[in-house]
Amino acid sequence: MELSAEEFIRRFLQHILPCGFYKIRYFGLFASVNRKIKIARCFQLLGTSPEIPSYEGLPCQLILEMLTGKDIFLCPACKKGKLS
Repeated sequence: MELSAEEFIRRFLQHILPCGFYKIRYFGLFASVNRKIKIARCFQLLGTSPEIPSYEGLPCQLILEMLTGKDIFLCPACKKGKLS
């Protein structure tokens, strides 16, 4: 995609707010007002648990295998040998 210099500057300047205005960075679900209640409601609607499993003390290989279901040291070509 090619833009002329004028078009690039015009698009770039659209991101600059006029004096007295400020960006709202956090709104909606993750707004600080009632955030915990909203997130708990989302988990309830999704039917999942908000608890995060603890991977403390486990080796990286095991964690990746648990998350992806793939052994990272298994040879992608023959699916038998182990990479080291």
